[in-house]
Amino acid sequence: MRTKPVAISAADSVKKVDEEWEEDVPIEYLAEHSRGLPWHMLIPAGLVGVILFSVLVSLLFQTKEQPVSGGTSLVEASAPVVEEEVLSEMSDEERQARVKTYLNELVQSSSIAELESIVRPVPDLREKLENYYESHELNFKEVESVNQLLPVTSMEGVYLCSSVSEDGWHGLSVIFQRGNQFLLDWESFVAYCDVDWDKIKEVFPKEPITVRAVRSRSEYYNHGFDSETYQSFELMRNDSDTRFYAYVRRGSVAYSRLLPVGVSEIGIEMTLRVRYPEDAVGKNQLLIEEVVSDSWVVDYKKESYEN
Repeated sequence: MRTKPVAISAADSVKKVDEEWEEDVPIEYLAEHSRGLPWHMLIPAGLVGVILFSVLVSLLFQTKEQPVSGGTSLVEASAPVVEEEVLSEMSDEERQARVKTYLNELVQSSSIAELESIVRPVPDLREKLENYYESHELNFKEVESVNQLLPVTSMEGVYLCSSVSEDGWHGLSVIFQRGNQFLLDWESFVAYCDVDWDKIKEVFPKEPITVRAVRSRSEYYNHGFDSETYQSFELMRNDSDTRFYAYVRRGSVAYSRLLPVGVSEIGIEMTLRVRYPEDAVGKNQLLIEEVVSDSWVVDYKKESYEN
């Protein structure tokens, strides 16, 4: 993923990393401060602890194992849920070192098949890789350092990674941790679109396609799009001069997701389903059919078009 404003959201993301942090109080802290309690409070507390421990042991041996429910999604089946102890036992330094090693393993990928086996599994991944690398070079930069791994609080075991390559290129990527394995979210890294961003005007799709873009609120209305029925947005990419005006019907589900309270005026990375109107007049005006994700990272376990 190229360097760009992020509102995780990656986004943007890649857009949405600066809130709702959860921190546990270290055991060492509790142990240190318990020494200050008077003895007449420690004895009853100890007795209560013994009783609670006995109850927990009893429940442990009496509880029967429940059957696992079916119907897991592709992501769940391909990438098992990370156990808490795996995440908590790995230090930040060790995690950063392992991510650096993993990112440099990507450099060795010389084919789509090799790359497919070491990135985050998502629906139709092989098809997406083939589509993208038909017009792009399969090339990853050697990473010299991983500066930071910031947890994405909305998705367990997911990190926003800031790295620097040997030639000084600063990159942002989203990394999924599955046990002791790390997986690049390739879709957000390359800002994948069903149709190459710079070729949308040429292809002129009348059926919805998935795109990743930065959306900003606009007030441009023309060619049958009026402000009473539609809200206008500008869609752009930092790596391209191609821009679109895109419209969503006011009052729709997509409208409320495109205009969350408090961030209506800033650029946000989003994954959208868009198309040209049947009676399109210009090539720079699109209809927004659906908000797939509020960032460039899609959680396929909960999004509407999961398969």
